[in-house]
Amino acid sequence: MKKVIFVGLPLLLLLVITGCGSSNGTKESTKSTLDAYQILPEVGIVLKLVVSEQSPQSQKAQEEEQLQKPLRNGSQSNTSSILYRHSEESLANPVPKDNASCQYEGYETYIPENVDNNTMRETFNYDWCKKDHPIASHLIEKLNGLYIREETDPDYTGSDPLRDPYFMARELIHRMKDYTNEEYDSATGVLLTSTYYPEYYYRTYWEFSKTPGLEPYPWIIPYYPSRTILEISGSGGSVSTRETPNYPGDDTIYEMAYDNYFSDETDLDHHYDVKTGSGYDGFSKSIENGYKKVNWEDRMIGKKYSFGALYENYINEVYRLDVDDNGVFNEADATYYSIDGAITPDSCSGKKFVIKTNLSLYRPFTSPCPIKGELVISSGEREMTLRFLENQTVEVDTNSDGIVDDTVSCQAVTDSDFCI
Repeated sequence: MKKVIFVGLPLLLLLVITGCGSSNGTKESTKSTLDAYQILPEVGIVLKLVVSEQSPQSQKAQEEEQLQKPLRNGSQSNTSSILYRHSEESLANPVPKDNASCQYEGYETYIPENVDNNTMRETFNYDWCKKDHPIASHLIEKLNGLYIREETDPDYTGSDPLRDPYFMARELIHRMKDYTNEEYDSATGVLLTSTYYPEYYYRTYWEFSKTPGLEPYPWIIPYYPSRTILEISGSGGSVSTRETPNYPGDDTIYEMAYDNYFSDETDLDHHYDVKTGSGYDGFSKSIENGYKKVNWEDRMIGKKYSFGALYENYINEVYRLDVDDNGVFNEADATYYSIDGAITPDSCSGKKFVIKTNLSLYRPFTSPCPIKGELVISSGEREMTLRFLENQTVEVDTNSDGIVDDTVSCQAVTDSDFCI
C-alpha cells in the first residue's frame, strides 16, 4: 500500500455526502450521475469519506477539537491544571469545599487528590454554580453536574503532582455525569454556548518523540506527540446559539456519540523548521475501531453534516507533500492517502462495506476531490472498483471486470443518509 497523508488542521468538513439507490447496471450508463437515487451505496460511502475541502482525516481532527473545546471551558481552562485557581487551604486539606468559587449562586464541591506518585485527580461537583469565567472577563458561566479530570505521568519522580507545575500529563482522562456548562455574555445577557454530557468518558494517551532539529531551552520542551490513543464512550454536544460581537460567526450545533470507540494514531515523520518554528507531520497512520456518530450544523450558512458508523480495523494512511517544507498547506501542496478496513453506516441496516486501496488517492490542495487513485469496495457478495479521474469524476466498475459501467461526479452533493 502506498503512503497517504493527513492534514491535522481543525477545519470544518464541507458537506459532500452520499446517496443511495440502484444504478441501471448497464454498459450504456456512462453519463454523469448526480441524483441521489442513482448513486450506488458503495459509491456513496466512498464519496462520503473522501470528498471534501481537505483530506478525510481533517474531519477526525475537527471532531477531536470540538470534543476538547467544551472540556477546556470554565473549570476546564487552558491552564496546566484546574487546581491552581484554588486557595492553598483547599490544596492542603483535600476535602469537599462548598461554594468554592460560585460568586452569584449555587454550590461547588472540589476534591483534589494525589492518587499515587504519578497520578493526580480533581473532582468537581456543581449544583448550578454561577460565577465569572476564569479566563474571559466578559463571560459568566453556569455549571451543573459531575466533572472529573485525572492526569498521569509515568515518568514523574517528584512527591506532589498536585502542586508541581512541571507535572506533565501523558495520560488524561475526563469523566462527566449530567454535566452542563452554559456561558453568557455579561454585556448583552445573551447565552453564547451550552455544552452538555449526560454520561461521558474520554481518555487520551500520548507518546512523545524528539522533534528533529529542536534543542531544549528553558521554555521549550523539544518533543512532539508521535502517538495518540483515544478511548471514548458516551455522548455529548455543544450549541452556539447566536452571533455576538465577542463570538462573530458562531451559530452552530455539534453533537456526538461513541460506543467503545478506540483510535490509535501515529505521526512518525515529523518535519520542523528551526528558523520559522513551523512543523508538520509528513506521514500519519490511524486505526479506528468502535462506533462513532457526529452531527454538525452551521445555522448561519445553512450547512449540515451527519454521519454515524461502526468502524472495524479502519486504517487511514496519509502522506502530506509540502513542496515548500514550510508547514503551511498551500496551493503547491498535495495529499496522498489510502483506506483499508470495514465500515457499517447507520443508515444501511447492518450492511458492511469493506474498502481497500489499490492505488493511493491523490488530491491537490486546490481540488475538493482526488484526481487519481483506485479503490475496491466489497459489500456482501458484490465487489466493485472506483477510479478517480483528473476531471473530478469517478469511473464505476460494478463487477471489477475492467469495464466502466457508470461515471459519477466526484462532487455530487446528495443526502446524508443512504441505503435507506
